[in-house]
Amino acid sequence: MRKRGIFTLAVLLIATFFGVKAMVAAEVSVEATLSHHVFAVDEGARLSIAVHGVSKNADIALPEIKNILLHQRGQSSQTTFINGKMSASITYNYIVQGLQPGKYTIPPIKVDAGGEELLTKSISFEVTGAGTENISTSNSGNTQKEIAFITVSETGTHYPGEMVPVTIKAYFNRNYRVDLNSLPALSGDGVLLPQLDSEPRQNQEVVDGVPYHVLTWHTSLSGIKTGKHRVSLSLNATLLVTERRSRSPFGGSMFDDSLFDNFFGNVQRKPITATSPEIVFNVIPLPEKGRPENFTGAIGNFTMKVSGSPLKVELGEPITLRMTISGEGNFNRVEAPVFPENTSWKTYSPTSEFNADSDRRAGEKSFEQAIVVKQQGITAIPPLSFSYFDPDAKQYVTLESEPIPLQVNNEAQAANGEASTKPVPLAAAGSQAAAVSPNQPLKAQADQGPNVKNLAPIHLEMGTVHDGLVPLFQKTWFIALCAVCVLAIVVLSYLNWSLQRGERQPERSFQKKRSQQLQLDLIEVKEAQKMGDVPRFLDRCRITIQNYVGASRLETASAMSLTDLTAQLGEDSPLVTIFARAEEAAYGGATLSAGEMENFFVELKTQLEKVS
Repeated sequence: MRKRGIFTLAVLLIATFFGVKAMVAAEVSVEATLSHHVFAVDEGARLSIAVHGVSKNADIALPEIKNILLHQRGQSSQTTFINGKMSASITYNYIVQGLQPGKYTIPPIKVDAGGEELLTKSISFEVTGAGTENISTSNSGNTQKEIAFITVSETGTHYPGEMVPVTIKAYFNRNYRVDLNSLPALSGDGVLLPQLDSEPRQNQEVVDGVPYHVLTWHTSLSGIKTGKHRVSLSLNATLLVTERRSRSPFGGSMFDDSLFDNFFGNVQRKPITATSPEIVFNVIPLPEKGRPENFTGAIGNFTMKVSGSPLKVELGEPITLRMTISGEGNFNRVEAPVFPENTSWKTYSPTSEFNADSDRRAGEKSFEQAIVVKQQGITAIPPLSFSYFDPDAKQYVTLESEPIPLQVNNEAQAANGEASTKPVPLAAAGSQAAAVSPNQPLKAQADQGPNVKNLAPIHLEMGTVHDGLVPLFQKTWFIALCAVCVLAIVVLSYLNWSLQRGERQPERSFQKKRSQQLQLDLIEVKEAQKMGDVPRFLDRCRITIQNYVGASRLETASAMSLTDLTAQLGEDSPLVTIFARAEEAAYGGATLSAGEMENFFVELKTQLEKVS
């Protein structure tokens, strides 16, 4: 046994030696990344230098950059095994602080690792003026306009009800963090804006050298009365502002480092309103000259198509008239083409259906109307007319359909020997049937005339004969069906009782669901910890606290903020510290060692179990 143990130990030592040898012999590389390429003088960015393929510390020669300071903020290491191959990496973290606004470049950094000298790629970045903590949220301030604003394309002069295509753009400065709370809304009288799409087109634009994230809507405006209407667009948003840390009573910040005042400060939400310049929407009246009597207010460019079915009918039989108006314009003012008044026709109210294209200004509107011929001598459906106003030509246009040929069967045609589909009275049919000899074959009887074949056939054979009738309640299938129904009633009654019992004890049901959700959240936190994913670990910690602490007191658990949590648990609660660290990581980045992550997890689980 002792020899076997010595042999096993020797094998393990050899395997470890060759594993380390293979790891050292692995290819060594270096990579430098910057968390933010645009930040303010009182903010900072995290510089990470990752050295892959080594397990020992590397020598890094930091460059000197005028008006830029590099603060060392620890390191982290990682070792992975993939398909039996071991790889290691070490990441060195620094905070980049800008002393003056301007554009800077971090030159290639020299790294001595594994006996090799490597260089990183250069990184360019920009340092702006005062950070978001000094931003005025006054609606009339010029600073806010630099954060977010709205533009609207030119409108010109138009007519009442005309659909005017416009392009709305909302600009958001990429140097700031802004959350959108609403869609653009129209302010003003006499102009209508249709519902905007909740998923607008997104792109990036540079305005006066400043990068903006742009949301674009292609929509339309419509004036409902004449006059010059002053309107504007606005939307509500939230600006994420970084708060400074509390000051020490002995003067200066608690950590005596101005960079930490903003980079690791708490985040405060401030409402802002993005607005557009005021525009004048001029609406002029439609011309009275040449206005058709059947004009209903349709403005645009349209075509008309009319059809009818069936086109061979009996006198008094209804005909379905189908009318389609296609084109581009204000379809809400488009009504069915007018059927001419005529005593020879009876008409009913039409029905309509509108199918819009993607831009909502174009499409087709279909109408169906029932019409009935009342008198003889009708040979065609008369022409129908539809009128609209063309804003480009500035004149009225009347569309008129062609007459539709129609064939109407009447009594005069029947007298001339044409087939008639009118039913024969029962008395007449009976008299004719009586004239047929009972000894004639049935086929011969059927050939006597159209009136005979309309009679029901005579059954010459006896159907099924039964010895007796069994009552329904004594039949097997009926008894089985009743049993199934009774069983279903019992099951449904039990389920209803259980549901009502749960509703009578909502607190018990809620606590059970909350405990189950806590177990699921803790599993995800633990998985992030095992993977060494610090941002995901902190984010899952924040969500776990929201789901467990905020669910019983807020309508939506995800709406709980750091302020809400502090008011509920107090500033000294460890959960408040974990929550604040998670929010800081979301906006500035953070690094935790494996030991710190384990302590966070144990503290999170322990403190949540104390919360009622």
